[in-house]
Amino acid sequence: MESPFDPQAAAAIDRINAQIAAAQEHAEKAVALRDRVESIRERATSPDREISVEVDSLGRITDLELTEAAYAHTPAKLAKLILATFNDAHRIAGQTTITMAEATFGAESESVAALRETYLPPEPPESDDKSDDSPTPGRGPILTRR
Repeated sequence: MESPFDPQAAAAIDRINAQIAAAQEHAEKAVALRDRVESIRERATSPDREISVEVDSLGRITDLELTEAAYAHTPAKLAKLILATFNDAHRIAGQTTITMAEATFGAESESVAALRETYLPPEPPESDDKSDDSPTPGRGPILTRR
């Protein structure tokens, strides 16, 4: 059967229909990916195994476990260890999310690029890690004079 449209119009309609089908397929993949991403839980454990942090895909803490030995640290050291362990878990969860998205849409997809901004945590700042946890000017509860 011959199309009632001229060949150029018929070709344009075919392109539009193909774009609509591709958009629908992309949307279906996005919904399936969302459901898988929402179920992500990743856990990291501190090097000394005293702290364990579990996060969801967005880095929200879903579980935090401290052993008795963790309480032997000073509050500042414990806080630093918890944050470092949290950052590890968040990074792992973000990478898991991006790996799933790349498998779904392709590594170079614009969708994956947008997800990287949301799910990959920023790099932690360079640490001025001092082995001594005692307060220094500008750090800690004790004020010092110069």
